[in-house]
Amino acid sequence: MQKRPRVLKRIHTIRDLRGEVYKILRNGITSGELQPGARLKENDLVDELAVSRTPIREALNQLSKEGLVEIIPRKGTFVKRWTKHEALEVLFLREALEGLAGKLAASKMTGEDINELESFMADYERGSLEYVEADKRFHEAIVNACGMERLKELIRNLYDSLQMKKILGLSFDDEERIRESMEEHRRIIQALRTRDEDGVEQAIKDNFRKTRFVVERI
Repeated sequence: MQKRPRVLKRIHTIRDLRGEVYKILRNGITSGELQPGARLKENDLVDELAVSRTPIREALNQLSKEGLVEIIPRKGTFVKRWTKHEALEVLFLREALEGLAGKLAASKMTGEDINELESFMADYERGSLEYVEADKRFHEAIVNACGMERLKELIRNLYDSLQMKKILGLSFDDEERIRESMEEHRRIIQALRTRDEDGVEQAIKDNFRKTRFVVERI
């Protein structure tokens, strides 16, 4: 039987093997090198990464807890395929968590930080950035400013999926929705400038709620 081509780099360190395997597999999934539905065979990963089964199993268990892989008894381990229902669940959770992150960030973001948010929208308008990427950078910047590491990690695990990014991309196929989203982002920026914590939280929630309505119709 012909082996699949190698897409993952070998590991050449003996420190924290589980962490190294986890990082490589996670990056492979989120970058699309490991496609949704792809089977992750332990034997192949042992050969490809040049490590034993134990760190591979530990890494796969961690990725399963994060929802990036599915471990199916007697069938194997597969890169997670997202359904629309699951995508809507993620958007609902992001609505709550990123609303909280925005509320926390309101007192921490500097004027320069807020100007950067505006620059993402300007980059899109100049044609130097796709809107889905501008939207991603906008929300990531707010989350990164919240000052709560565990909250940042929870949010990162929710949207760090290639399929989730594709679903969000579909929600921005419509020019009218992009214009609406930009206006929603401007309301977030205005609330940040006035340090209106509750206003920031509500504006972010409204933004996600409208995105969910769009995804429901896809």
